Amino acid sequence: MARCIVLGTSKFTASLIYGIIDSLNEVSCVISMPDTSKPNNPYDLKKICNKFGIKYYEFEDINSAEAINLIKKINPNFIVSSWPKIIKNEILNLAYVIGTHPTNLPKDRGRHPLHWNIIRGIKKSKLSFFKMDKNVDSGNLLLQLKYAISKYDDINSLNHKIEKLAKTGINKLLSRNKMKEIAQSGNTNYLRARNIHDCLIDPRMEYKTIDRIVRSFTSPYPCAKLIVENQILNIKKCCLIEKGDKLGYGKILKESTNFIIFQCSDSVIKLSLESGSKYSYMGGGGYKLQVFISKNIPSNYSSNLSKKGMI
Repeated sequence: MARCIVLGTSKFTASLIYGIIDSLNEVSCVISMPDTSKPNNPYDLKKICNKFGIKYYEFEDINSAEAINLIKKINPNFIVSSWPKIIKNEILNLAYVIGTHPTNLPKDRGRHPLHWNIIRGIKKSKLSFFKMDKNVDSGNLLLQLKYAISKYDDINSLNHKIEKLAKTGINKLLSRNKMKEIAQSGNTNYLRARNIHDCLIDPRMEYKTIDRIVRSFTSPYPCAKLIVENQILNIKKCCLIEKGDKLGYGKILKESTNFIIFQCSDSVIKLSLESGSKYSYMGGGGYKLQVFISKNIPSNYSSNLSKKGMI
């Protein structure tokens, strides 16, 4: 039975824990972060640890002397990592460290790969398990598991697919008598971290682009952003109302504190606001989202949409 330490902060980490348990190996401890330091998709790993009697620790910095001393004391055979920050050599030299990355390595190393997969319209990829080294996502491959990305997947459904593969993959790896390593080869690229500009919705965009932005960053992430005059709205869902550009982009058909329906470059769409958003529409001069959004709608067009049950 191998001794394993699991590093991470998310539901994906929880799947790794369950996979190790199913492989009949030991989870010696779980190391996570304080709540104030966790990324946008945190998960309470303490509940799992309490359920299975696993020791649980939190460190702001996994590379701290305190964390290193703990790992040395446990002396694990494996460290299984989904840690969201860089792990330095001192820890990498303490055990066989298994990392994961949800792309077909060596392609798309780097930051926010699942978000980028959705925004770029990628249709299939792989969850890669690899032996971690000092560089980012560059270690020898141990296992790759395929998954598909549909046009309906948002970041939550895609995370769920990856979580299932995490459990299957780590179970399969730790059930082997010996790790088989394959060096990464072929063309590679590095994804940058997403920022607020990547999440902004502009009515000059096509429906397909807006939909991908919304699906890639919906709750519990901070959501896509719609700027209306001097306010920023969090958008959780995008729905197609009707294809075609009959009004010119930016025209508003209907609005409330829960949604806005307007013409983008090629369609009429409905954007739903994240619940709890404090927002009231401004009167007068119209709406702005990078460009002017007007409320002057031909009455017959609005009426036709109403008859179709679209608004």
